[in-house]
Amino acid sequence: MRGDQSDSSVRLTCANESSRGHPDIRRHCGAVKYGAMSATATTRPDIAASLCERIERARSHLRGGQERSPLSETGVHEARKLIKQARALLRLLRPSGSHATARAANRRLRDVGRALSSMRDADVCIRTWEKLADDLQSLDAASYDAVAGCLRVEREKLRLRGRQVSLSEVLRQLGEAEDCVQRLDADGAGPKLLFRAYCRDLASARRDCRQLTRQWETELAHDLRKRVKAALIQCRFLGQDRGSGAKSARALSKLGDQLGEDRDRHLLQERLRDLVTTEDGRRLSEFVDQAVERIESDRRKLRKRIRRKMEQVIEYRPDKS
Repeated sequence: MRGDQSDSSVRLTCANESSRGHPDIRRHCGAVKYGAMSATATTRPDIAASLCERIERARSHLRGGQERSPLSETGVHEARKLIKQARALLRLLRPSGSHATARAANRRLRDVGRALSSMRDADVCIRTWEKLADDLQSLDAASYDAVAGCLRVEREKLRLRGRQVSLSEVLRQLGEAEDCVQRLDADGAGPKLLFRAYCRDLASARRDCRQLTRQWETELAHDLRKRVKAALIQCRFLGQDRGSGAKSARALSKLGDQLGEDRDRHLLQERLRDLVTTEDGRRLSEFVDQAVERIESDRRKLRKRIRRKMEQVIEYRPDKS
């Protein structure tokens, strides 16, 4: 961890306790609005320290048992959240002189995230299916329960695959990512550069919003969700979620959640279509077709709300003051 800084190094508070799950940020920052160049600027050592802390916390969650023990679902969930936060903050360093080192760290974190994704995927379909219970049981309660049983069997298969991930390999990759972060050059990444990097990522999200408002594409919506989640993490880290930026930060947060809902419903539809190609699922094909159409109708309503939220994000401009 890089805790020491020179007298000229200054810090920024990203948020108070309502910083939505990032208490460590407060230890690296002060309590003033981002953008001023005096005693209000976030410097790269702040980010490096925060990155190292997130990576180490992710490793701690995954080390819940012995290295040869299966990964725990809770540990994986918490580790994935921290890895996403670290990757979002690494993006702020891309315009700097340590671009190559930041990319190397990002690749390792990305690979870890992918390796741990099966456990999350295991729960998505059945959880989404259960959320739609009231609507779908009205079609045919017995068929609904039969599909739920098939989804639970699939969940157990995915969970088993997730538990077989090599913990020692995951920890090694996280260690390499932390080594990369510790090699980041602390010079040349002042507040203006960090702010420009945030604005650049936000501009990419706004561009995707405009494209989606013209024509909906499921994969573009998935990419936008990741951009929005990353921008929100950066927004909170840079203190852009307070004052005049609070409303826009809430819009980013809500848009990310809504896009996540749409993605989960899409994954469920795909799984249901796969289900009817199996021997057990063929007898449920009529019910599944009806269920897929109900889910699609639900997604159309959700997309209307998403478009309204995207319009708010398109209008958002970070506070430079």
